[in-house]
Formats: sequence, C-alpha cells, structure tokens
Amino acid sequence: SVTAVVSAIKDILNGASGYNATKVDTVTVNSTTITIDYATPETPIGTITIGGRTGAAVVAAITTVQNGANRLPPLLRWPMAGIDTSQTGSASGSTLTNNNTVQSGDGDGVFAPAGIGGSCSKFSAANSESYTLADNDDIRMGDIAFTLYGWVRLGAGGPNDYQAIAGKFNYPGSREYAIVRNRVTNRFDFSVNASDTVVANNFGAPSDGVWYFIACRHDPVANTISIRVNKTTTDSLSHSTGVLAGTADLQFGGFVTNGLYFFDGYLSKWRIEKAVLSDAELDAIYDDEVA
Repeated sequence: SVTAVVSAIKDILNGASGYNATKVDTVTVNSTTITIDYATPETPIGTITIGGRTGAAVVAAITTVQNGANRLPPLLRWPMAGIDTSQTGSASGSTLTNNNTVQSGDGDGVFAPAGIGGSCSKFSAANSESYTLADNDDIRMGDIAFTLYGWVRLGAGGPNDYQAIAGKFNYPGSREYAIVRNRVTNRFDFSVNASDTVVANNFGAPSDGVWYFIACRHDPVANTISIRVNKTTTDSLSHSTGVLAGTADLQFGGFVTNGLYFFDGYLSKWRIEKAVLSDAELDAIYDDEVA
C-alpha cells in the first residue's frame, strides 16, 4: 500500500548514516511520483523497491533537494529510434529482437514526434516485421497495476484487419494483454486475457499518417482496464479477474509466435510502468513529447 511504502522510505532515510527523525519531514507517494521534504537538504541512501526497481536505481531516482520532487523513470522503455539489429531497452535483459528487419522511418521522411525528435521504427505488415522480447518478470503482469504507453503512426494498410501494435499474446495459448489497431471498426482496442476489450470510442477513428499517443492501463483496485488516446476522455471497462501472467513474448508490430496481426506503420518511444498513471500524468507526458 502507499502507506507501507511511505513508512518504509521514512524508516530507511531516517535510519541511514547521518539521518535522524527530525531531518525527513514528509514523504508523499502518488503513483510514480515521490516527493521528499527535508528539514535540511540531504541525499537519500538505502535500499527500497518501488514499481519493480530496487536498490541503487531507486535511490538515484528519488535523490532530491529540499522540497524537491523527482518522477521515477518507466520500468522499461524503448526509444525505437530507427534501424538497428536490435532495440536496446532501459534495463538489463530488455533488448528487443528485430525480426525480418524493422526499418527506420527516415527513408519515408517520417520522424518521431517533435518533442522526442530523431528517428522512429517502420513496420511492414507485408514483410511480417516486429520486435520481440522473451517472457520475464518485468513484462509479466498478473493482477497488478500497470500502464503500457507510447506513440503510433498508422500506415496505409497491410493485409490484416487486426494489427498488433504492442502486447504479450500467443494465440490460442498465453493471451495476456494487447493493443490492436482494429481496421474493421477503425478504432484502437486494448484487450486482456482474450476475454475483455475496451475500445477507444471517445477518441474515435484514427487517420493514416498522424502520430497518436496511446496509453493502456490495468487498475486492480478499481477493477478496470482503460485506453486513452492523446488527451481525449479515457474509455474504461469493468474487469475484475486480473491479467494472465503467462509465458508469451512481448511483441511490437505483430504476434510473431503465431504469425498473426502484423502492423503497418511506425512506432516511437514505448514504455511499461507497473503503476497506474493518472490522466494528468499522461497528459503531461503527451504535452512534453508532442511539442
């Protein structure tokens, strides 16, 4: 719980060398934001685990000055900045495998959103191109809070009515979570467990050749799944059975394990957080990266 996290942080900081109970005034945890207020400026030390990060990485993330606030970085993030034999992730063991040579958008004159800058990755459905990462604890969910979010720009088509943007899905086996471009309804969908799907109806129909910021969340407290596109009203759906903690690969651009739903278009800067980011937090990210 938030109360337990706050208590643990206070205990660690106040119990560390050079600290005492009068120096750390308050610790506030809100989703992925940690604010630490000091009687005098200090540098936190200790070992804690928040949102899947442990030890030094957490300590560095919450290092602040008096009354300062630092937002924890996403648990996993991939820039998808152009062509490479692989896409290096932000954590050890998170490098994506490039299948059938995902290309850079540069050749088409397509670049990442202005606030991100640089190259993006181009996927061809006809060539069955994708990025994959083998199952591991960081990308396996279960009945926990998480947010999967990033940028997508749709291509002209491709052979599939349903095109996988991102997800952990292996039909008919380990169907866990997936963001899909549904070309039948012309909507973005977010599905979990192959049983519940929330549709981005509030946003409506996307167009080819435009960058969209998509964020999908599972909230185990509110028992909902949701999808939000850009800064439009969130679509949510009641869902109380959690998310399958299965063994499928994490995949961007298609479900390679069963050769289905390959995507035609471009992706940039995708992230996973084991927390439910608020609408306000997502709007702040969008405003920063779309600029």
